[in-house]
Amino acid sequence: MILVGVTGVVGALYWAKGKVEEAAHSTGAASLREGAASLRDDAAKLRAAVSNIADAQPTHAGCELLSKEKVVAILHAPVARAEGNDAGDIKEFCDYWSTQSDSAADRPATAFKDGQATLKDFQELAKSIASSDNAHTPLLEVQVFRGTAKVALLSLKTASLFTGQKQQSIEGPWDEAYFGPFDALFFARKGNDGLMLKLEHLPQSREKALALAQAMFPAI
Repeated sequence: MILVGVTGVVGALYWAKGKVEEAAHSTGAASLREGAASLRDDAAKLRAAVSNIADAQPTHAGCELLSKEKVVAILHAPVARAEGNDAGDIKEFCDYWSTQSDSAADRPATAFKDGQATLKDFQELAKSIASSDNAHTPLLEVQVFRGTAKVALLSLKTASLFTGQKQQSIEGPWDEAYFGPFDALFFARKGNDGLMLKLEHLPQSREKALALAQAMFPAI
């Protein structure tokens, strides 16, 4: 009788243990399902929040900052067309194409005649020749950086180190601005927004770059 009783107790314990494990497994599976559903809900909410933030950000077409007419007024050169990105594109840029007809060969070159030409004179001559050939490259290229200007400016400074050009900050309606190697680039930023002008085909680029940037910067 004692043996039968002990056997019954042990059997009851094993039965109870199985029921407990079964209940725990059932409860755990339910918890996992609930957790997965909660994660899916959170992910959906996060996607919606990101989408709302993206929709709330202003989008800009590349040529909105500087009209073709304004470029003509500043450069004193004809501009045939302006081509840029559409609003909402990742890269914001605008290229201005010239119909320049007066090449460097048609202009007086006193420095060359007098034998006093400097490296700057040769650079200006090259830019003048390039500006007269609008079939392959724009006269002026503008790129806008929104939220990434500091990183882009660091790249420009690094490139200037290899040319040996001394960086001189340019005063203006921005936090900092610099010309790139041989004055072929101009970069200005305010906060983490900014713009870059590519000027390798633009004669007398420094003065014109500053006038262009000052015209554009209030809208950055």
